[in-house]
Amino acid sequence: MSSTDNEEIKPFVRPWVRYWARYLDLLILGTIAGAALSFLGRDDPLQTISNFILGLILLVLLIPYEAFMIGLLGTTPGKWALGIKIRTEDGAKLNFKAAFRRSILVWWRGQGAGIPIAAFLTNLNGYQNLKHDLGITTWDRDVGARVSHHPKVIWREIIIYLIIILLVYFRLKSSLLSRFF
Repeated sequence: MSSTDNEEIKPFVRPWVRYWARYLDLLILGTIAGAALSFLGRDDPLQTISNFILGLILLVLLIPYEAFMIGLLGTTPGKWALGIKIRTEDGAKLNFKAAFRRSILVWWRGQGAGIPIAAFLTNLNGYQNLKHDLGITTWDRDVGARVSHHPKVIWREIIIYLIIILLVYFRLKSSLLSRFF
């Protein structure tokens, strides 16, 4: 028996795809929130809040948004676009309570509540756990979730990454225009 026979086989994981799926969900939610805030006008007190604070608020809003989408569909728009599904160990969709708990754990353990240095360290720790140590993130382990990925299709991913670039471009362009006009 070789030493590789004793090693645990880790599931197929794609941490960067998961990262970009979450970023795409943030972009989508940010675009929706930005459109809603634009109806309030320039004189609204929210206009004086820094982008950092708005980013933290957006991360908190992502918790119920993500939990609702995962509980309802087993995925979110960003995860769906990149071929990611979240299910229970027996293949069922997570219920809202488990999806909500998972989203809170991602916010805290995976994103460090949006606090810059903490976010870097928690992202790094999540990557290490997923890719090298456990083969699963602690938040998925703790709620009994299994994340699956569609097989990699390069043209699909190129299209999604181009959409992400365009969303970022238009968000930056609109925020720069709103500062001058």
